[in-house]
This record gives sequence, structure tokens and C-alpha cells, in this order.
Amino acid sequence: MTGSDGSDTVLEAAHRDNRASLAVMRQVPHLADFLRVHRPDGEVLPTEWWIHAGPTDDTYPAMVFGISDDRGYLRWYGDPEDAQVPVGTEYRGDYRTYWHGGVIDQECNVGEEVPVEVVFAAVAQFVATGHRPTCLQWMPQADVPDHRAPVGTDPGNDAMYLATKAALEEDDSAVDTVRNRVFINYAGTGDVQRLIGLMLLAGAETESVPGRAWFLRRDEDADGEDRLVVGLGLGSGALEWVDTSGRFAPAEGGGIDRVGYRLADGGTYLMPTGSAVSRDVVVLVARDYLTHGRRPTSVQWRPVDAKVDPAAVGM
Repeated sequence: MTGSDGSDTVLEAAHRDNRASLAVMRQVPHLADFLRVHRPDGEVLPTEWWIHAGPTDDTYPAMVFGISDDRGYLRWYGDPEDAQVPVGTEYRGDYRTYWHGGVIDQECNVGEEVPVEVVFAAVAQFVATGHRPTCLQWMPQADVPDHRAPVGTDPGNDAMYLATKAALEEDDSAVDTVRNRVFINYAGTGDVQRLIGLMLLAGAETESVPGRAWFLRRDEDADGEDRLVVGLGLGSGALEWVDTSGRFAPAEGGGIDRVGYRLADGGTYLMPTGSAVSRDVVVLVARDYLTHGRRPTSVQWRPVDAKVDPAAVGM
């Protein structure tokens, strides 16, 4: 339903933007149905919502939450500096992508997720009362236990450990040289171990969630030719091979969503569905390419159905 002038109603705008005030949310007849966002194929799209006490995003209290098929997450803000999460939250393992307003917005750690029924109950109580829900217990987000292994500190993972050990011997300016690059050329890369270690450190920075992307190519004159696209984050990574015959993702890659990795120029590169791999696989494949300068053979590749979309690169 639209307004008499053809514009969106407030409910349509809220559903499109995944954000609303309490007053708008109180107009929703069936909250759970409204909050679930579906893909064209009918599957639930993991979606992040923002609900604020007033009509603008700077009014508090507020709740930020994610809704997926059977899981979700919750964050309560009494004010901008007072972030709280459900008791039992912990940081561990991998990440899951949630969308907001039609774009990738948040990488949620799997240790933050709770059953979706808990999310619905908490949101319904906030909408009804305007106060922090009492149907669950809360804790400061700053006190969440972090069980993630620091990048490059696991000697059992030789590739990542050795790469990051080499990079840690450098100062911050060395990380800056990698952090601020979109393209990395095979020709003249020099110390491959050190370079990949710097990429690991830059990709693991919290402000670059879900991670950073680089285009690895033969040399500066190889724009538009064969290239390896590398995505590296704190908890995961992604790979894509592009050549004149098409685009390819790792045969054993996972992920049902296209994840956006940040580029040094401020843009975002959407990695294809099924391109998600562990960071150690990214390290092995990147090292393979930067050593030999051809399509890596350290993984098998499968064609990506989608054609190259220039709009996927925010440059």
C-alpha cells in the first residue's frame, strides 16, 4: 500500500530501510511477519533492524537486532555509550552477514546469536513498553568474553603463523602501505610471507568489518586481465579468481550471501556467493599466486553464475 501521492507509507519505508521509531513499530499488526525479510526465492534474508525511541537515529533508548531464519542477535543502547547484550554472549568462531537497508551492514559473530524467538520476544516488549526488555538478562558489551584466537598466534597453522610473525616485526607504517592499496602486483612483491602477514593484520582491524579486499594482479599494466580477489577479515576470508573466461569461486567455498569487503578507496567489493573460506586457505592461495603469478592450484575452482558486475565494486 502506498500513499495517495504514490509515496511509501511509513510502514513500507520502515520495512525497506530496516529502521523505525517506536511510534511506527506500534502500528505493525504482526511484528514477526513484518520483521522477517525474504529473498525473491522465499528464503529469509538475515537482516539487521534499528528501533529508536524517537523519530531520528539519535534518540535513545534504542535496540539494534538481527533476524535470520532461526537465529538472531540483540544489542540494547540506553545511550550511545551504553551498549548491552544478552548474558551468555561470547566472541568465538566464524561470522554471519546481516543486511540493513538493502546493503551489507553487519558481521555478527556466531557467539552473539540467540534463538530467533528470544529476539522476537525482546523486541515485542521494547515496542510495547519503551524500556529495556526484562524477558532476558543483560550485560555490558565491553565485558563479553573473547575466545577468538589472535591473528597469527596459532603455531599449529604454519602458513598464517609464519606470515603474521614476519609482519609483526614491522612498524605501523608498513601496515599502512598495504592498508591503503587496492591493487597488489605479483611483479616485484619481494617478501611474500611478509606481505601476506601485513594483509592479515590490516584485514583483522575491527573498523574494517567484515574485512578488507585486495586485487592481486601480475603488474600495473594488467588491469582487466587475470586477477585474484582476496578478502580477509578477523574471523574469515573469501576468494575469487577472474580471467577472460569468467569468474570463479573455490569449489569448497561456503556462504549463502554475497559479502562486501572494504576497499582502500572507501568502496566495497561484493564477493560472490560460495566464496567464503577460512583465513588459512586465503593465505595459502594468496601465497600460491604471489609466488607463481598464475591461477592458484592450491584449491579447485568452480564457475560463478553471476556475470561480472561493475557496480559491485564501489569505485
